[in-house]
Amino acid sequence: MNRYLKTIFGHDIPHPVDHQITRWASDRFARGSYSFNALHATPAMRTALAQPLGGRLFFAGEASSKDHFGTAHGAYLSGVQSAKDVLLAAQG
Repeated sequence: MNRYLKTIFGHDIPHPVDHQITRWASDRFARGSYSFNALHATPAMRTALAQPLGGRLFFAGEASSKDHFGTAHGAYLSGVQSAKDVLLAAQG
């Protein structure tokens, strides 16, 4: 695996401490799927999907991104936002 990282980031990159390989396409619940806008769906529906419950349960993922659903960067950006929300909730 480190040879791939060296190809991307250069030879000075350290060895990874750990890694995880997903098998998203063969996951029996996901089957490689991603979200899409169904007929009559609105951005507000995705915003509602991303709302935390009781200030203790937070949601992230491409399906909760109203602007970038169905994409890896939508998943990433929603995770960043959820992390910020968790920190705000922890502060009181």
